[in-house]
Amino acid sequence: MSPAAMAVDASKPPKLDLDKFVATALSATPPDLHSYFENFRHLHTRKLWHQLTQKLFQFLDDPQSKPYRVDVFEQFVRDFEGKINQLRLVEMGAKVSKEIDNPQTHLSFLTSLLSRIDSAKSQEAHVLLLATIAHAKLLYGDLEGTKTDMDAAWKVLDTLEGVENGVNAAYYGVAADYYKARAEYAPYYRNSLLYLACVDTEKDMTSEERLVRAHDLGISAFLGDTIYNFGELLMHPILDALVGTPHEWIKKLLFTFNEGNIGKFEALSPLFPKEPILQENYAFLRQKICLMALIESVFKRNADNRTMTFRTIAEETRLPIDEVEHLVMKALSLKLIRGSLDQVEQKAHITWVQPRVLSREQIGTLAQRLDDWVNKLNAVEQRIAPEMGDTMCSSFVLDNVEEFSKLKRDGDYGVVAGSDEDIMSTTASTSIQLLLMSVPSLPQELIEYVIDYLKYDVDALLACSLVCKAWVASAQRYLLSDILIGDFDSEETLVPALAAYARRLMIGNGGTISKENLQHFSLITSLYIYDSAPKAETRLGLPSMFPFVTYLELMDVFFTTFDDMAQLFCSISQLQVLTLSCNWLNDCEPPSDVCPPSSLHTLNIRSTGLNVILRWFIHLHTIPPLSTLRLFVVFNQELPAVGATLQALSNSLRCVELQSIENSHEGEAYSQHLVKRILMNS
Repeated sequence: MSPAAMAVDASKPPKLDLDKFVATALSATPPDLHSYFENFRHLHTRKLWHQLTQKLFQFLDDPQSKPYRVDVFEQFVRDFEGKINQLRLVEMGAKVSKEIDNPQTHLSFLTSLLSRIDSAKSQEAHVLLLATIAHAKLLYGDLEGTKTDMDAAWKVLDTLEGVENGVNAAYYGVAADYYKARAEYAPYYRNSLLYLACVDTEKDMTSEERLVRAHDLGISAFLGDTIYNFGELLMHPILDALVGTPHEWIKKLLFTFNEGNIGKFEALSPLFPKEPILQENYAFLRQKICLMALIESVFKRNADNRTMTFRTIAEETRLPIDEVEHLVMKALSLKLIRGSLDQVEQKAHITWVQPRVLSREQIGTLAQRLDDWVNKLNAVEQRIAPEMGDTMCSSFVLDNVEEFSKLKRDGDYGVVAGSDEDIMSTTASTSIQLLLMSVPSLPQELIEYVIDYLKYDVDALLACSLVCKAWVASAQRYLLSDILIGDFDSEETLVPALAAYARRLMIGNGGTISKENLQHFSLITSLYIYDSAPKAETRLGLPSMFPFVTYLELMDVFFTTFDDMAQLFCSISQLQVLTLSCNWLNDCEPPSDVCPPSSLHTLNIRSTGLNVILRWFIHLHTIPPLSTLRLFVVFNQELPAVGATLQALSNSLRCVELQSIENSHEGEAYSQHLVKRILMNS
């Protein structure tokens, strides 16, 4: 076995002679590696692929294996690469490829491996290998090829869930390096932080790598034209890598920017020549620290005291007064603040400031403001408690006082993320007004939750409707969803105002209702008509009265002709489920252009005129794509018509139920034969 990296052969390797491979390896490698090859032989012979994979990673982690890694992968691993986890295979290949010095051979090795990976079955492995190839191209200066592979990897990665950290780290790592090479600071900053979120900086990075990453993140934070929130970076332990190095001042400068402290910025500016790129962009950095100073000045003010004159802003940011307007407009355009400008009065009205990380001094200031606010709440609570006479009010105020006091105590040390708007957005008086409004009744969403939970318990819904006015409408939504018009109903009993809640309307037992009153139920989605013969005028108007009906059931309804019945359900444009149990005097079929709507997917028939219905159905110009067909009370003589119908619907049917009223062996056998034919043709 030659220590030199061999040329990569993309073709299928010769069949492995395990004994020969191990014997050659034992003669060409140091004694310390011999145990690995003996284990390789044992595990390969027993086909313990998982254990063999783990042993291979141990071999690759051994520093003495470096000269032999490519040969082991090409001559040994390729023999069984399809039998091991593909993601582990790619991880192994990525590690081995680092030992190939020749750029062309390096890329050929990786692209050959990519061609052998099933991208559909092993998407994570595919993404990892694309990111590895992109990184190799970046090292050799092919920025365009790097971007192409990055985009291909992201297209797959963006659709995956539960991705391993190593795969994410590979993508975000190469993306950060790509944007670093192009000097695009904001994308580098975002991708680099995402990379750090996927790795263990202590285990996966050397001290030198941590120092370089912290340095580059600091520079990108300063020069990124859209980065004004350093919170994630300031809280990340990667910055500790700068401590005790010549770059420690960069960490101090980051906190200076976050505080918007122009004095400290000017004190550190003599160090900028150590980083020529910062010196070259001094004007931009000066504008950035002024914007941060403006944010800090707004943050220190109470929510009701944020109208600032241009002169005040000029003093806070140390800018000439004629440059203040441009500075505020810049802050507004970057969405660092919200508000408006009054050029005539030379004032800025600020209503919101971007949340950010607070230093200890800022937390101390906020703690004092919280303390003052808590005292105000206590004073107001003492005034209103005697008048309220409700322990809920006192408990609510005291609980919040304790919570805010705890927040103040916990905020004395460390760095926390937050915004004054999150905590101090309401004054004490506004808080008490909200308190008085919320104590007497539950929030409406909680009422809806209770009613939804009880929607099938009529007695409970009746009880809820008597609680108070706020509960009535919610309870009626379920109590009045089903409306039955029966024997003893009359025109006067209908209340049009309640019809708006109805979703299912049942007309039967001779119940009568005028067309005018029917129109009140225009929002129903289900219509049941039984033991009734709708008047011709009413029947023809039903489709236009109920445009949202998707379920129609006709039970024991008598029609003069079959045409009358078909005209009714064919004119309901959104019909999805149709149940028929009807009778008619003669079999006059409707015109051929009368067809059920294409939305019909379920048909249930319990009728002595089954032959007539099915014969008409299968001769339609356009047969609806039924997925469910249920036929009840089927006589033997009707089975041929049933078979023809099943045959016509064989492409769409998913559920068929047949119930024969004659249990003769002949009929039963014939029905089974029909179903088998349909299943074979589907």
